Amino acid sequence: MRVGGLSFVLFFGLAATAQPAPAPPAPPASRTIVGEIVSIDLQSRTVVIRESVKATAPEANRKAKRETVTVALSPATSLLRGKMPVALEELRPSDHVVARYVVSPTGATALSFRVADRVVRVPATPGSSAADSVRPPAAAEGSSAH
Repeated sequence: MRVGGLSFVLFFGLAATAQPAPAPPAPPASRTIVGEIVSIDLQSRTVVIRESVKATAPEANRKAKRETVTVALSPATSLLRGKMPVALEELRPSDHVVARYVVSPTGATALSFRVADRVVRVPATPGSSAADSVRPPAAAEGSSAH
């Protein structure tokens, strides 16, 4: 009987001390910024973005503070202009962007980076509509020969 009691204590004693393995840490939550490029550092592959759209309403009698974020672009970052891939060297200050990024102790790293297509505005002429004054860059270049 003593052996049975000892087995009982050992079994339940070990079961009480056994704990499940800790869950792996969750990946950091991503953030999104909508804004325009302030500056680009090609050597360090970083882009400074100034927020142009604030998602939350400001408190009463206070202006919303626009955030400025410096994001690093890794070679794995999806970098697009519209729907087409684009090289970092083709980006320009004042380009409008939407960047999804994660923040870590080493800084912000972009997961995806989408740049708006460039649109060239030409002066409107009498009798034309506002839609006529916006043309894709290729069409606007061809029309300047007139």
